[in-house]
Amino acid sequence: MPSRQITHDAREGKGSKESLEHKWDKAKGIAEKEYGPGHWGAVEHIYQNMRDSNKHESSVELNAAERIVEDEKSDSK
Repeated sequence: MPSRQITHDAREGKGSKESLEHKWDKAKGIAEKEYGPGHWGAVEHIYQNMRDSNKHESSVELNAAERIVEDEKSDSK
């Protein structure tokens, strides 16, 4: 695991060190399953996609929560 990359990303606010380490391990498992061991470029690419997807996931969750509230308001009328 590239501790310098994880530490850098954590300092930039891209996640906690623990969550980033989990994402790295998960990305490594996916890359090894798809490409075999030693494809570090693939691991890095998958990790970066997972790391950067936090912004997208939270906005999707927020939009879903807003729709639920709007539906409840319209049902109560």
